[in-house]
Amino acid sequence: MHLHQLCGCAPIPLAHYLKALGILRLVAEQKDPIARGFWKDDAFCLVTRLDAEELKDFFLNDYAPTPVVAPWNSGSGFWPKDNKSGIEPLARAETPRFAAYREAIGVAREAFGGLKEAPKSDEKTRRVGNLRAALSSVALDWLDAALMVGDDALRYPALLGTGGNDGRLDFTNNFMQRLVIDLFDENGHPRDAAEELLGAALWRHSTRQGSSKFAIGQFIPSDLNSVVVGTPKNPWDFVLMIEGALLLKVSAVRRLEGRELVKAAAPFAVEGVASGYASASDADCGNGRGEQWLPLWSAPARLDEINALFAEGRLKSGTKTVRQPIEAALAIRQLGAARGVTSFQRFGFIERNGKSFLSVPLERWQVDDSPKIRPLREIVDWCDRFRKTCQGKEGTAALSKLARDLETAVLDVCRESHKPTRWQKLLIRLGEAEDAVACRPKLQEGRSAIRPLPRLSAEWLRLADPKDPNDAEFYLARALASQFDARTQPAKDSLGSIRAHCLPLKGNSFDKEQSPRVLWRASAPLVDNLLAVLQRRLFEGQAAGLSHLALQSDYPARVSHIERFIDGTVDERRIAALARGLMAIRLSHPAQDKRTHSTPRRESVVLSPLHALFRLCLLRQPLTDDVDIPASAHVLRLLATGRLREAGTRALQHLGAHGHRPRLTRIYGPPSLSRRLAAALAFPLSAGLDAALLDAALKPDSQDDDAQSS
Repeated sequence: MHLHQLCGCAPIPLAHYLKALGILRLVAEQKDPIARGFWKDDAFCLVTRLDAEELKDFFLNDYAPTPVVAPWNSGSGFWPKDNKSGIEPLARAETPRFAAYREAIGVAREAFGGLKEAPKSDEKTRRVGNLRAALSSVALDWLDAALMVGDDALRYPALLGTGGNDGRLDFTNNFMQRLVIDLFDENGHPRDAAEELLGAALWRHSTRQGSSKFAIGQFIPSDLNSVVVGTPKNPWDFVLMIEGALLLKVSAVRRLEGRELVKAAAPFAVEGVASGYASASDADCGNGRGEQWLPLWSAPARLDEINALFAEGRLKSGTKTVRQPIEAALAIRQLGAARGVTSFQRFGFIERNGKSFLSVPLERWQVDDSPKIRPLREIVDWCDRFRKTCQGKEGTAALSKLARDLETAVLDVCRESHKPTRWQKLLIRLGEAEDAVACRPKLQEGRSAIRPLPRLSAEWLRLADPKDPNDAEFYLARALASQFDARTQPAKDSLGSIRAHCLPLKGNSFDKEQSPRVLWRASAPLVDNLLAVLQRRLFEGQAAGLSHLALQSDYPARVSHIERFIDGTVDERRIAALARGLMAIRLSHPAQDKRTHSTPRRESVVLSPLHALFRLCLLRQPLTDDVDIPASAHVLRLLATGRLREAGTRALQHLGAHGHRPRLTRIYGPPSLSRRLAAALAFPLSAGLDAALLDAALKPDSQDDDAQSS
């Protein structure tokens, strides 16, 4: 056995990927049935009994081209005004090499006889059906790859344009011309340049041969955009590319779950979305030709095994057939080592360069059965609905960009699920998308209505955790977002989680009524939002007969992080954005977990007397049996309005009235500090810091009443 590393066959561009498939298919079908192929170091490797000279001899002297005809298309060579320089020599050729081609052309002419131009609509469908019934099995390979006869019309996979052509470029006529103009004469003998061109196509040998008189089309995007006019092209590239495309038969996957996605008839085809690649733009949204995700495998595989891979041709996410790239990414990452597939190359059929479609290589996806990405299934349907609605009649440029950003964040998680920053970015995008829906009632109506985000599993919190004590923003956001009413009364009487103050919720839907509870504004500064929520929750609690702030958390903040917030040395926008996303996580709040999530004992706790003083005026629960200070709405209101001196005086009076002696006696400071001190009270502290809180704010019973001030 001989191993040939075909450096002329790479995963990109698409033409070279298909060329590799074509080489394996032709060698296995026509010369060496046990030939195998695999991908290594971005090159296709062929394992065969043929040595290099025998391999070249096969293509030059024995290769019999697959009949590729498209009489249903104008420009295919079958109609009066078409270029016939390729079809006529093949139609009259007597060499056995072109016998199958000659027969297929005759059958096609008979099936479409009596017409003066290419048929349309129902007539085209009927004629194609007649042609299918008459063609030989070898000629049917092309038909099965180029189109699918549906119940009511013909359907075309994006890989081969609209049934074998792309605009004015007809692939079949081009294929025939390359055979009899560039590679072989009518008797099937190789032309002078054929051998040198074959070496360039297989092994990337240098050559000055080639032709500039034909186009390869969408399969090599750089060819369409080349600034070098008349650049020579290798006809073997085009011929072998078309031969390889025949492996991607649409008939093998025509059992679709629904008909909404025509392009899903092709193996590993999904809807096209403008996300996950650098050149994405609004123009790519809703791209009708979709995307193709093509497998790369590292273990030598026979042709029948590759045929089986493409015949399966559908990616699965759970029990659901993949329809869009997000689902494809999920399915691919969990595909494991099935059939030796190690990665997928993602191609998008994107409209560029005027009205031309290009098969743009977008990115490479590694196969990995990673359990870390399984939580993404919880949001796939929501993201899909959000994207489609944003691209519908209610969509705007801002919504379209938001949808792209969201999908890009999902794909980034699929690509690097081990990075907490990827999960954090996704949570931020989810929060932004949910806020966008909440403030647009039209997005909440009709059959395409978008509901609030589904409550996410607690696994999201673990995956987003940076496990870095210096990341104050994440842990402050977690402490803020995880707060809830911890009372044990019936749920109908509960004030709920802090999320109730950020979104107008009614069960699992948005509440169309303007609720006074909803105070959080996505565009407002974090301090303003925190103050609004604190005052509202304290008001609701007092109306319900509560003496403390009805917000607790099993994920308290560190003192050092809160002090940084008071000092203004944290990124408040990131805290707010993370908190909004984290609010969608459903936490069970088990009592036994409280010790786990409390502030670690090793933390060096240094509570400032000023911070501790005001926190005693807004307790969430009694500190001890002897220290039960009710929350003071008056103190909070004075702080929130920037009146620090008055708030301090009132706090001293409040604590003194309940039998406590504060360390501070006179309090001064600017309005900005006053508001930040008030907002800092929105972050819960661990119950284990009760003693530190009392020590920082109050005098020991034996201490003299020495005046202190801040």
